[in-house]
Amino acid sequence: MYFALISAMIGGRIVWGVVFAFLCGISGEPFSFGVFLTSAVINAVPGMMIQIIFVPALVKALYRGNLIPAVEKDILFY
Repeated sequence: MYFALISAMIGGRIVWGVVFAFLCGISGEPFSFGVFLTSAVINAVPGMMIQIIFVPALVKALYRGNLIPAVEKDILFY
């Protein structure tokens, strides 16, 4: 689960960077790697940490409450 969660976060940051660079290019505003690091990575770290802590706990609670389909427990929580 952690691998999928972190992969999705990294993929989301990459997509955000590409789209933002494209939009900045259209509008003529500067977009550098420093802007990308500050906006997409450093500002997002608190939210990423919250997701890494709470999403697995939420999925585990939903699994225990039989609110999500039963799957191999080892797949979700290893």
